[in-house]
Amino acid sequence: MSKPILQNVPLNNPFSMAIATETDLSALLYLPVTVSGGEVVGVSEGATALGILQNAPKGASGVPQTADVVFAGLAKVYLDATIAAGSYLKVGAGNTVVQATADKDIYFAITLDDGEAGDLVAVVIVQGTLSA
Repeated sequence: MSKPILQNVPLNNPFSMAIATETDLSALLYLPVTVSGGEVVGVSEGATALGILQNAPKGASGVPQTADVVFAGLAKVYLDATIAAGSYLKVGAGNTVVQATADKDIYFAITLDDGEAGDLVAVVIVQGTLSA
């Protein structure tokens, strides 16, 4: 199914940064990431995401690649569940993207498209904590 908003997400987001990495991040394309020890890494369940990885660098020791991380504005992300547009998103188990629904859930984005597990959808990156 076509995602109308997804088609309008810019390729070059002004709210992105290029971070050198010597790690293979190809499995994290369009998933939340953070920085630890100067390297871009996946995010643990319930932790705060710095942003969303928008490319698939295959860095290796001594062979750095550039990781493009969007930290504000529009981005693309893969969902791991059926989620309606307008829902808050958080990091689930195994660096997946699931809906934030519980009090004190830390969210990193709001989805702009309806989607199911495996769908690539448009999101606006906003960070916060849900409260009852």
